[in-house]
Order: sequence, then structure tokens, then C-alpha cells
Amino acid sequence: IDSLFLNDYQYKNIELTGDVLNKRFNGSLVANDPNLKFQFDGEFDLNVPVPVFNFNMLVERANLKALKLVSGFKESAVSFAMNANFTGNNIDNLAGSIHFKEGVYQNENGLLSFNDFNLKTFNENEPVLQVRSDFLDADIRGQYQLHNLHNSILKIISNYLPSSGLTYPDQPTTNNFDFRFNLKDINRFTRVLLPDLKMETGEIEGNINSEKNTLTVKASFPEIKYQSAVLRKFTLNLDGDSKLNIRNKVEELNLGEQFKVYNLSLISEASGDVLDSKLAWNNFGAVSYSGSVNTSAKFFPQKNSPHIEVSVKPTRLYLADSLWQINSALITVDSTLIKVNKLRLSTKSQSITADGSINDNQTDKLNLVFNQIDLRSLNRLTGDELELKGELDGVLSVFDIYRQVLFLSDLKISNLGILGQPIGDANIQSRWD
Repeated sequence: IDSLFLNDYQYKNIELTGDVLNKRFNGSLVANDPNLKFQFDGEFDLNVPVPVFNFNMLVERANLKALKLVSGFKESAVSFAMNANFTGNNIDNLAGSIHFKEGVYQNENGLLSFNDFNLKTFNENEPVLQVRSDFLDADIRGQYQLHNLHNSILKIISNYLPSSGLTYPDQPTTNNFDFRFNLKDINRFTRVLLPDLKMETGEIEGNINSEKNTLTVKASFPEIKYQSAVLRKFTLNLDGDSKLNIRNKVEELNLGEQFKVYNLSLISEASGDVLDSKLAWNNFGAVSYSGSVNTSAKFFPQKNSPHIEVSVKPTRLYLADSLWQINSALITVDSTLIKVNKLRLSTKSQSITADGSINDNQTDKLNLVFNQIDLRSLNRLTGDELELKGELDGVLSVFDIYRQVLFLSDLKISNLGILGQPIGDANIQSRWD
């Protein structure tokens, strides 16, 4: 074959040897294109209810960018050897094995290599899907329809929050299996594919039963880094029976060098269209940061999207050894409305109050009212580098977020100081016309 035009690319120098009949092929296929060098030897039969494959394939080099198969990277090339002996046309009915080895992928971020990746299915008193590799081990045991897994999860969540507005096909799904994933060396992938993300080894295990609407997940990760943010000793526990319980915990959260939170936890419980949540943290050191924020969200059915009313419970917080309080408040959310009814954070004479609404009407605004806020409290977040000083008063308003986010401000800072130098009084005003 002198040339073949596919996906806006003209493949050249293709040699085909073998028998081709009624969607059956037995023979060899060799490509010696400038951007694709590979060899296929074996057979496949697509003229049966469940397709059959038995072949060896060697991809010496495939320039995925030039072949217009990827678009997210400036460079993208891959090479690998593959042996396949299976029946099936998707992951759910695959029976047999697929083995990759001597794999190399390269883009502008670097080179990724893997020596061994083996996927196989077998029966051990129940169906088993197994992956073994030098970076990931995975086991799925039971009845599974992975192409429908997201619908099974949406169905389970909707069982606890029926008015949440989640949609899924009204057809039975069969996902009743145990699962276990062991992430052994995932950094070799993130280093090349997601360079801002670094992840140590991790484990995920649990089970799902879409017929009984139950789901259990246990996950643990020693450390996850994304840009300057770091999560250490992150654990997730989820179990659903009569209620859906979710427990997340991070022993240490770093957002840059100066802002650290310890023993951060989020505990949620969902049932009967009510989602109760508790966010807690405590830093017991030279300076105390601790608190617990409790909310209860009620979901109401609505035609196009859910109507949610979030009740904020009265809360006491310690921020840099100072006692702050949050009053009880109500936040309303639906498809075109966010309404906050006098949510107030205060300590002695200082306070920040959120009040108002944002919707399609440009005359409605969400106002943040600042009263005697001491800017020196921000120095702990900046590491005292700015040496801020002053007192903030005034109003910051936001509106029209559904088309373009617009801000109005009428703020005043008395006795402003930066880097240890007095500036004087400052006014920040913006208007929209």
C-alpha cells in the first residue's frame, strides 16, 4: 500500500501480507512511515459475536503528535512491544490476556519507561480482572460493568440524596465487586504527564453493590503535592448502608511555606436528602489555630436543578490565638441563585459579614462588609515579609457571575503600613457603569 489517508494524516510505505476475508485477517502488517514504524503478526476475527484476537505487535516508534493522535503536548512519541491473546470488544467482556513490555513514552517534559504491564482475566469462583505492572497492581473480583460504573455510583448517591439532580440512564447495572489498587511508582507518570503533581505510593480498596446501593472505599496516601500545596497522610473512608458516611483526614496541609493546617478532617453524612458536614482542624503550637464548622444541607426537588438550603451552625474558632465566632446563617443555592443571609465572622470589634444574593438580575449583589479588620493578622500568612499594618473598613460587592464576574468596592484602610513604612490612609473604590 503506497499510502493511506487517515485522521488527516497520510501514512506511507505499508506492507500487508496474509489472508483478508469477511472482517477476518491472518498475516502480517508492516509500516515504515517517517512517523510510524511498527510490525503486526497474527490474526483477528471481527465476524463473530465476540471478536477474537491473537497477535504480536512491535511499535518501534510512533510520533503521536505528527500522526495527529494527541493534541495536549508539543511533543509526544511512544514505543512498545505487545502480545495479545483474548476475546472481547471492551473491558467488560474481555477474556484472556494483554501484555505490554519495553514501553517508552516521551514528551517535552521528559521520558517515561515501563518494563512490564500485564492485564488478564480469569475465573476463580468468580470473574477476576487483574493488572500487574512495575507501577500499579489492581484486582477486581466479582460481576463488573466498568463502562457503566459512573452510572452505578450516581445511582448510589441518588439513593441518599434523591433530590440532588444527578441523572443516569434508567436501566439496571451490574456492578457487584471488590476492588484493590496499589500505586507503587505513580510519580514516573506524573513527572511526564502532570509535572505539577507528585504522589507517593498509595492504596485504594473497597467494594460496590449497585443492586443494594452500597459502596465502601478506603484509601490512604502518604503524601500528595500539587505545585506549592502539600497534603501529608491523607486518608479517605466511605461506607454506605442506611446512611452514606464519608470521613476525610489530612494530618498536615501546607499551602506554601507560611500557611499550614494540622489535623484537618471533613466528616459528612448523607441520608433522606440531607447532607450534614463537619470541617475541623487544630494546630496546637506556639500559636493556636483550631475550630469546627458544622453545616446541614437540605436538598429540595426542582425541575431543572436541585434547590439547596445550607444551614450554618454557630461556631467558635481560634485564629492566631484569637477567639472568632460564626453566627448561625442560611445559604441558598440553585441553578441561577446564590443567596447568603447575614453570615458573620467576628471577634471583639472586628467582623466580616456576607449578605445578599447573586442571580441573573444585575441589580442584586453579594456584599462583603469589613469592619475594623486589623491587617496585622495577615502577616502570619505572608511570613511577616510584607509587615502589613492598618485597619480595613468598607464593602466589597460581587454580581453577575453567570455572565461575567463583576466587582464593586468602597474600601478604606486607615494608617496603612507596608514593609515597616507608614503610607497613610488609603481608599479603594470601583464602580460599574
